[in-house]
Amino acid sequence: GVQTCALPIWSRITLQGAGKLSTVINFAPTSTASAFKFSDGASSISQVAIKDMGFFGSNSQIKTAIEVDDASEISIKGVSVGGPNMWTGGNASVALALHGRQMIRVDDFDVWADAPITIGLNPNTGAYLSLDQSQFHDCYLIGGAYHPIITIATGTQITNVEFSGVQAWVLGTHGLYWDDTTSSQRSYALTIKNVRWEQSAYAGGWGVYIINHTVLQNSVIDNFYASGSSSNNGWYLRGIDHFEITGNSVYDLPGTCLDVASSTNSSVYVRNLWCASSGAMVNLTGVNQFTGEYYLNGVARKTYVESTLCADQIGRASCRERV
Repeated sequence: GVQTCALPIWSRITLQGAGKLSTVINFAPTSTASAFKFSDGASSISQVAIKDMGFFGSNSQIKTAIEVDDASEISIKGVSVGGPNMWTGGNASVALALHGRQMIRVDDFDVWADAPITIGLNPNTGAYLSLDQSQFHDCYLIGGAYHPIITIATGTQITNVEFSGVQAWVLGTHGLYWDDTTSSQRSYALTIKNVRWEQSAYAGGWGVYIINHTVLQNSVIDNFYASGSSSNNGWYLRGIDHFEITGNSVYDLPGTCLDVASSTNSSVYVRNLWCASSGAMVNLTGVNQFTGEYYLNGVARKTYVESTLCADQIGRASCRERV
């Protein structure tokens, strides 16, 4: 059936539908609102699930399908949000908005929305436990023209978070975008795996764009395919430590394949990175400790950077490149 509603959800509740498009929530708020909000105010909630249903909402109001505030052991499985022009409004309607805590599992999740997933601060603890020990598995995420597929807010602390399974990221301004200028706690163990980001027409978009104000440690990009318009780029990383790009990750456009050109980056490891298109660039200027095996402009390259001495884009001079 089709229901029009806006509901707060508390602990130990399961919302069970009959299938993604068999049970449909048709949400048309008259002011900014969330169809389902998992929240208990100043307290944390736990053990809540939403399964096997869909959301439509084509009116012009900004809206969110599922909002989660300070929650533990949350399961979102077999859920669909939107379709062509079916989850829009103010160019800022969100499918899933996460604001804190841990053990949040999102599985078999397909979206066509202005902003598919946003991740922000915990309203009760701030940066602490923004998102911990959580997984996004088998997601088909189609974005709009004004927002990234996944947006992580400034100040957010990410710890042991994984995107895995089948990850189709389509359109949007960027794939994953995290411009952090305010964090005071380190983040660590972010895994981005098996992603294909494609069809974005946004000039200057990046498959992954991360600036961390404190540090993002021990994280991995594995088997990531970045494509789109000729003005899109691959991976832009700042404020990282012990970061690995591996698993035959591919960038097939003529822009910047990889940019780790900052003294805020240290211990960057690259294996089986393929910058496939003629004219693609790799920028290592200023990076502390880079070890890389990558294919660039038709040439297999091995580069080792001991300190901040690297001075150009292709690993010559003090970068000790071996071709």
